[in-house]
Amino acid sequence: MNRPTLDDLPPPPAGKTGWPWTEAPDPLPEVMDDGRFWPRITVVTPSYNQGQFIEETIRSILLQGYPNLEYFIMDGGSSDNTVEIIRWYEPWITHWVSEKDRGQTHAINKGWQQATGSVITWLNSDDYYPRDALRHVGQAFAANPSLAMAFGDSQAVDEQGKFLHRRDMSRFTQKTLLFGQSMAQPAVFNHIRVIEEHGPLKEALYYVMDFEFFLRVWHFYGDHEIAYLPHSLANERKWSGCKTLTGNFADEWLATVEKFFQEHPEKYRQQSNLIRKAYSGGYRKKAILQARHGQRLAAQVNVVRAARLYPGFLPRLHQFARLTLKVWLGPATVNKAGQMRRRLGGAKV
Repeated sequence: MNRPTLDDLPPPPAGKTGWPWTEAPDPLPEVMDDGRFWPRITVVTPSYNQGQFIEETIRSILLQGYPNLEYFIMDGGSSDNTVEIIRWYEPWITHWVSEKDRGQTHAINKGWQQATGSVITWLNSDDYYPRDALRHVGQAFAANPSLAMAFGDSQAVDEQGKFLHRRDMSRFTQKTLLFGQSMAQPAVFNHIRVIEEHGPLKEALYYVMDFEFFLRVWHFYGDHEIAYLPHSLANERKWSGCKTLTGNFADEWLATVEKFFQEHPEKYRQQSNLIRKAYSGGYRKKAILQARHGQRLAAQVNVVRAARLYPGFLPRLHQFARLTLKVWLGPATVNKAGQMRRRLGGAKV
């Protein structure tokens, strides 16, 4: 796949400037410093009626200047301007289709089935990469061929692409994942052997197919096969159309955790505290989501469930108090109060 430059691609829409509209890094050399070829990276974009975002997604992939890129767009038959935009960039896309599918997960798996890269991922059509993201990924997998998964930080941006906050994933572990913190999916890259050995995404899952997939990776591969990369590898768009903001994914999350523990009793049977914290994290997710939708009484019921499951009397009380405040005052208010308290506690008098 050739590496387009800004001069090769269609001009950006009026008023669009900066990365990836009017700025881009220089293309990377064909081979790395040691003379080896860059690992082939396959990126799949599942798409459906997100024409307001997909051009930024496409450009952020093509303008990485990465020498060994394979790019698929699996569109579910969009009725907006998505297909028109894809056609503008068709010369630089490995393959694309626009046809009815069984949803986002099916679209990603369709792309993965065609992948010839040793490193694979997916990037949703409302997210986009920062510059040099694929360079960091390619260097990591080249330096450590035993890697099963590499992940980095991400930046949350709003509908207009304005920076909101950075998601620091440096302390992320399997326990972090089980206890309810989401992994920054667009900033996660997997070796193809993960799919070959343990299968693709589960199409039966609508909300948490990425969570379930990451659980499998953390379960089957050791810490030496999973690497954190200290770079921002993705920009995640937070807007009203995000699935996890509009649907109740917490029930599916809890069911997935329960099934996971049931399928691997030999490893988790004796880890009762881990299991309790995992279930507690699920009810915490459900409470926060219900509160966001104005269902505060129902949310408070799940606050009680989350607190009762959490091991330890004092940690349980802390969970109950903090979650209750989040339900009735809002997470942003509680988080700001916590930041202020920590600053005051660390100040010299």
